[in-house]
Amino acid sequence: MVPRNGTHEAFADANDAVVIYDDPCSHRGEGKRRGFAGEMRADDFASAWVSGWDSDGKSWRALGVGHRTFWLRYVSKDDWRSNCGDVEITSSDSIGHNVVEALRVLQAIRRTPVVAVDFIWGGRTEPIAVDLNTAPGLRGTPVESEVSARDLFAAIEERWVELWP
Repeated sequence: MVPRNGTHEAFADANDAVVIYDDPCSHRGEGKRRGFAGEMRADDFASAWVSGWDSDGKSWRALGVGHRTFWLRYVSKDDWRSNCGDVEITSSDSIGHNVVEALRVLQAIRRTPVVAVDFIWGGRTEPIAVDLNTAPGLRGTPVESEVSARDLFAAIEERWVELWP
């Protein structure tokens, strides 16, 4: 599931809470702000703000690096964006088979051995995909200490050969 998104025409009510992307190419939580659909310019892109029991400042990242997969939890103690401010990143082994398969498909579609999808829950039983990243950073994540750079490079190289025969 993904939140409603698009230009101002996608939001019928000017009071709809949204995340406005001032710079869609920015990374690490920059270039976006919370607001209302009525504040959008004609060419702005936004997605619906998803609120709920587990969305403000919290997200999960499914990360595929070659054939290696990681399930990372991001929690910001002082920002609505989970990767900004005072952030704690932890890893979990409980990544589901469907998520692993989805990462493989995304790697093939995008023809890249490294891909990440960020999710929030927002009070639902199923995750909501809020970001696709084909250049996810690994610095500052548990991946740095769990896997050597040499092993990550080998995983990327192996998958690259499969994607670009």
